[in-house]
Amino acid sequence: MAFIDIVQRLLNNSESPDSRAQRAVDLRQRLSDDPNDVTAFEELAQIVRDAEEGREMSDPLTADVTGTITVSADLAMWALAEEIGASPDAWYPLVELARLSVDSDREAALRRLTVAADRETSGRALAAGIRVLREAGLPSAALGLGLGRWRPDEQEFEAGEQIVRAALEAGRVDEARNYLHQLPHEGHTPQIQALEHAIDIAEEL
Repeated sequence: MAFIDIVQRLLNNSESPDSRAQRAVDLRQRLSDDPNDVTAFEELAQIVRDAEEGREMSDPLTADVTGTITVSADLAMWALAEEIGASPDAWYPLVELARLSVDSDREAALRRLTVAADRETSGRALAAGIRVLREAGLPSAALGLGLGRWRPDEQEFEAGEQIVRAALEAGRVDEARNYLHQLPHEGHTPQIQALEHAIDIAEEL
């Protein structure tokens, strides 16, 4: 089922479906032009989450089902990510697909995050992918994704920050401090101090 069809079903019981449905159409078009428009993607995610919550509040005993598929916010975002993720420049949709699939299919999620990190070289995709794996309780996999692709002198600071935190969560404190030393310090004093504090605490445990 197409993303817009799922959104319309989710909005069926909402108080003002027309305006939000049109906003979803407009945002979907923005993503056709730029599949990595994170702001548009996140606004769409909020629309479908709000629609799902509104439906549950209005009638918690009723689910919108098509065949054997329950229409949900996650299904909507999966459909959206698949629709726009086919673009050779798309990386953010792959991160979203990985987030949705990491608990049920870890290997597929890792493949998607690898492709995303290889497509986008500034470090944004790498940082996002590491965060997905950390939040899934997979810090070692997060390090595996990051260490072969991290270029501290060229990429955004957050990529290295996520690697340091993944190392700490994996219990590799010495490595975390080594990665911290590779990060650029200028302009990132608060983040560096926070990482140093986290490492100090880990060393005391």
